[in-house]
Amino acid sequence: MACGFAETLTATVRADYTPISTALDSATIYWYDDGVLHMARGCRGTLTLAMKVGERPVMSFKYTGLYSTPTAVANAAATLTAFKTPQVVTDANTQDVTLGGTHASATAPLIAAGTFYPSQGLELDIGNSVSFNALLGGETVDLTQRSVTGKVTLDLTAAQEVALIASVEAGTLQSVGISHGTVANRKTLLWMPSVQLINPAKAEANGKRLVSFDLRVLPLVGNDEFRLVTSF
Repeated sequence: MACGFAETLTATVRADYTPISTALDSATIYWYDDGVLHMARGCRGTLTLAMKVGERPVMSFKYTGLYSTPTAVANAAATLTAFKTPQVVTDANTQDVTLGGTHASATAPLIAAGTFYPSQGLELDIGNSVSFNALLGGETVDLTQRSVTGKVTLDLTAAQEVALIASVEAGTLQSVGISHGTVANRKTLLWMPSVQLINPAKAEANGKRLVSFDLRVLPLVGNDEFRLVTSF
C-alpha cells in the first residue's frame, strides 16, 4: 500500500490490490541490527513481481524514506508462526499465461476464456517514480509517476508466433493474466486488462525454441492497468 496501491478486502473471497493516484499511503520501516534500531519514516516505493518457472514467486520492494536517528534497543523477538511455505511455480501449481481472457472483480477470482500458452512464467515491474523532496517546513517522499512493464517468454507454434508478431505490428491491446497456487486462501492472481506485446525476440531453453515479448501495460480508464488478487 506504500507503493501506490489500495487494498479491498472481500470477506472469505479475496483481497484485491489496485493502483491509485491520490490519497497515497506511506509506511514506517523498522529494522534491528546488532542491538541498534534503525527507522525510516514516510516511506514510499516501487516493486517488481516474478513468477518464474521452477522458482518461488517473489515480490521485491525498493523504498525511499526519511532518516531517523538510530537508537540502542535490544533486538525484537521474531514471531514466524504465520509464515507459510511458498509453492514453487510449476505446471502443477500454476496456470498457463493467458492472453485475451476475462476476469470478474466481483466474484471468486478466475481467468476465463482467452488462449493459454506454455511459458517460463511472468515478470512485472510496477515502475513507480519515487522522489525525495527537501522543502522548508517539511520533507516528503512522493510517488510522481507509474509505468508498468513486464516480460513473458512463450512456447509457440509457428502459427501462434506469426499471429502474436502481427499483434505487435498492429499495436493490439489484449489482456494478460496468470494464476498461481493450489491451496485455498493462499492463491494469487495477476491481471492486466490492456497490454501491448512489444519487442519480440527469439529465445532458447534446453534446445527448445521460445519467443519472448516485453509487455507495455496500459490503463483502460485510469488506475486499472494492474490488479493483484490474493487469499482466495
